[in-house]
Formats: sequence, C-alpha cells, structure tokens
Amino acid sequence: MTLRDFSRLSEAGKDEMIALWGDYVTDNVIPGQRILLYKLDDFYVEVYYDFKEQKIKKYKGCLRSDLISN
Repeated sequence: MTLRDFSRLSEAGKDEMIALWGDYVTDNVIPGQRILLYKLDDFYVEVYYDFKEQKIKKYKGCLRSDLISN
C-alpha cells in the first residue's frame, strides 16, 4: 500500500489498516489531544485523537519520520 492508496481510504478503512498493519512508533500529548505515530509499509501516519470528543479527528500521512507535532 502506498501513502496515496491510504489517503483514498474511508475513515473506517484507515482505522482497519492501522489496526492490522500499523507499527506503533511513538506518541505526543498536546493540550486536548494525543497524536500517535504509526509506520505502514514505506510511510508514516499521525493519528489525532481528541480527548474531549473521545474520537479520532484526523489522519495525517507523510513519507518521512519527523511528523510528531509539538
């Protein structure tokens, strides 16, 4: 799977790909949310989880490993 393929998936499809094939790398907590970094094939995905709403707000993919936002 490529980053482009992943980007075209539905939210449910992205959840499934990360659950099945994602390798957890690290995470970062910022006010109100947690950002989890996963590696899938040859790209990385940041998963933004909102504490208040208790759900994933967005996915952000990149080909490099320097994604975790501060």
